[in-house]
Amino acid sequence: LQFCMPKTGDMNLNTLVRFVKRIADGYDIGDGPFRLLKFSQSRIVGYFNNMDPESKEMFNFESRARFRLEVPPSQTTEKLKENNRSFLIRVCFAKEKSYYNYYCSIDTYGDPFLFDVLEDETFDQTLVRLRKFLEISDSDDLSSFKFMLSVDGSVSYSTKFVELLDGMKLSEKCTIKSHMVIFAGKSKSKKPKRTASNEIKIYN
Repeated sequence: LQFCMPKTGDMNLNTLVRFVKRIADGYDIGDGPFRLLKFSQSRIVGYFNNMDPESKEMFNFESRARFRLEVPPSQTTEKLKENNRSFLIRVCFAKEKSYYNYYCSIDTYGDPFLFDVLEDETFDQTLVRLRKFLEISDSDDLSSFKFMLSVDGSVSYSTKFVELLDGMKLSEKCTIKSHMVIFAGKSKSKKPKRTASNEIKIYN
């Protein structure tokens, strides 16, 4: 489903869901829980999951951003995350570009996503889950990929990235504000696949 949202002021997630249900014209979007993702330049720049009617977690529909309202996968519900002592971080794909051999920039591309960080899991174990999520077979070589972490969440050429290596624990390196960036080099490996979800898309 796609909706054109009115140019309204700040609202919280509960207000948005009630608005979508009102204009859905008979389409049952269910009872949630829901979350709203905000995208810009192939990155998730914000996500909102507080369904409390009194929530102060506000957002507005900026013209240059895209938004997606969705039901989170069952394994990422708040209760399960508490039980697993896990949390979500943002992940995007990027490549470096150089201009005239002296100026570089980082271009993000593709479909960004949220991924679970599990307590005490080493990064070689995290990679197993990433392979499954991205539908990359065990036979595909990942040596051309670099997995980098922006602790503060910024993604630019001036960002100080930490390279994620097998023995590291992602849960000790990042916070919910962090951003994992997957840099892909030249490779004959298959491109990562993404399975389509049954989300409700909201565009300005």
